[in-house]
Amino acid sequence: MISIKDYLIKVYEDFSQYVDEENELCILKTLNYQKGMTPDYNDIHIQQLYLLRYAFSYAFEYKSMFGTLFAREKYVDSINVASIGCGSMIDYWALVGALEEFGVKDCKIIYRGVDCIDWNYKIEQRIQDKIKFKETNVTSIFAGEGELISDVYIFPKSISEFSDEEFKIVCTGFETKKMVKDNVHVLISIRSDEGSMDRDMDRSGKIISAMSKNGFYTKDKPTKYIQFVDEGKGIKGLDYKFEYPDRAIELIKTLNEQCRKFVENSENCVEECKKYLNRWPVLRAKNIKYQILTFHRKVSV
Repeated sequence: MISIKDYLIKVYEDFSQYVDEENELCILKTLNYQKGMTPDYNDIHIQQLYLLRYAFSYAFEYKSMFGTLFAREKYVDSINVASIGCGSMIDYWALVGALEEFGVKDCKIIYRGVDCIDWNYKIEQRIQDKIKFKETNVTSIFAGEGELISDVYIFPKSISEFSDEEFKIVCTGFETKKMVKDNVHVLISIRSDEGSMDRDMDRSGKIISAMSKNGFYTKDKPTKYIQFVDEGKGIKGLDYKFEYPDRAIELIKTLNEQCRKFVENSENCVEECKKYLNRWPVLRAKNIKYQILTFHRKVSV
């Protein structure tokens, strides 16, 4: 499996070539979330910058999530995972890493990733695994006919991205579809600011309610989450396998200076260029919060 450093180097090399060849970098300023703004993730260069900013932290968070899961339940021969809003499948990379650290690197992964955007830079699968990606609205696996067959359902930074109507479809699926497994785990990455966190946990509560109506119970609470005590510590200090390429940092922290207009005039078009273009990648465990909801089938008396 590729290291996270080598993965980011590949993204960096492609992004750096684009920056060198492109006259203006205005489109990259749209990768921000001010006033509810949603970037166009269909644009490959938006994807590249997004991954350079966030993939390092996300990979660590998802690996930690699976590590917490494996402390609860062991998987030796196989594990079946559905990723709802999988993006470039960083969570699959994290799953492989967590299995290796728990000494079960030969465990076969059956992974189904669903996303409405066909992201570039997807993680390549191991030989023994079975990976399937479907470009569709992520609610599709919860609508229509069919069973829910996975051991694990993971929402990697996606629980907040559904409209209310879409999330209602997700919950209806958890409530009414036949669940093949007796033990089912739902992994949710939640946002860290108080208002957003409350909204995400409200949705966690709705999943718990839906699963309860489908004959399952959990001891986990929708208002409880896991975070790192020393959240300000660097990710590399928490996991030595995580190393971010220095050259990528140097590029994206001064990205505004790479724009042709800056090169020619020693200043950008507007002041916001520096504000929205220059961002350090997330290198610390700060703001990582996630939930593991473990459901067991109720035993009929």
